[in-house]
Amino acid sequence: MTTMTLALNKKTILVTGAGSGLGKVMSLAYAKAGAQVLLLGRNNRKLEQIYDEIEISGCLSPILLPLDLEKVTEHQVNELALMIETELGELNGILHCASRFAPLGPLISQHVEQWKNVFNCNVMGAFALTKGLIPLLEKAHDASVLFTIEHHGLTLPAYWGGFGLSQNTVLNLMQLFAREYKDHPHLRFNLIAPGPIATPMRIRTHPGEVHQDQRAAELLIQPFIDWMSERSIGKTGQTVVLSDYEGSA
Repeated sequence: MTTMTLALNKKTILVTGAGSGLGKVMSLAYAKAGAQVLLLGRNNRKLEQIYDEIEISGCLSPILLPLDLEKVTEHQVNELALMIETELGELNGILHCASRFAPLGPLISQHVEQWKNVFNCNVMGAFALTKGLIPLLEKAHDASVLFTIEHHGLTLPAYWGGFGLSQNTVLNLMQLFAREYKDHPHLRFNLIAPGPIATPMRIRTHPGEVHQDQRAAELLIQPFIDWMSERSIGKTGQTVVLSDYEGSA
């Protein structure tokens, strides 16, 4: 029996970007750890595929939430919160994996519309969803919100442009939520920077790399379980770089 077995038993976890990449891998992992997973993404076909994988694995049936965070409105989030409260009662966690990419390069070569799209999804969408679902998270006995970013967003090197800046802003967003809810010990906000992993996003950011040489996202399941589960109680406002991970929250 692994440490992740039923670590999220009977918890309700919403995963954004659940249709592919890191979000898909962690949705299946959370389901196998006992969670009822809410699969949020903009591609319904991809959501149905991971839905089927979870069903076949014999886990609790997930819930499909087709929603484009790049275009999400406050009204849509309020409707989503009402649906979750009506059908499930509370929410125990959010894993933010959805991310919109914009080409890297000098600032002078970047375009305003690209920045708008990237910030709408990566920052505004994450903010709107988290803010709108906090009342449900507060109702839970234990709740964890995990943001994820490309690790270059930690240092924001040259030529990472609007995409890199959006990732860095997500880091600050997490820290601000953590500071404002520091007196709510049952609700925590943290961030994971997975580092290089074999996902569609990595292909976009590093097209010259050989995909099969990267770590599989499946190798990072344990820390994502740890930081979503009760193992991370009392820890908030932290940035976890998985190359530094030592096996415990």
